[in-house]
Amino acid sequence: MSTYSDGADVIWNSLSTITYHSINVTTTENHSEFSWSESNNSSAAVYEPGLPRSYQAGLIALYSITTAMAVIGNLLVIGVMTVGQLSRTDLRVYLLSLAVADLMMATFCMPFTFTTTMLHSWIFGAFMCPVVVFMQVHAHNK
Repeated sequence: MSTYSDGADVIWNSLSTITYHSINVTTTENHSEFSWSESNNSSAAVYEPGLPRSYQAGLIALYSITTAMAVIGNLLVIGVMTVGQLSRTDLRVYLLSLAVADLMMATFCMPFTFTTTMLHSWIFGAFMCPVVVFMQVHAHNK
């Protein structure tokens, strides 16, 4: 029998309380047992996870510029490759496929992953979750 306990994770609530979550997993040969505990402490100090706001603003600006440049650059490559008539080689097809895959990465991976990382939660609704995961898998495997 083996036991795993993650300790206590501290999560900030908007109601000026701190919620302590603890997950315990006990595994035997035939089954696993999970237990979840939660406790509120309203007298505790304020805890805000993540980077300071000034660093977050800088990362958001850099990430937005990177995403915008990736989208614009790949759209230009796709436009040049589809309109241009000078070359009809296998390299052209490869570069076009690479630009489409990179465009999918720039639109479905970068913004959603960054937003989830910065906010520590998924804010795009239940419908978008499987759509984004599907597109991310296909962008990586293109």
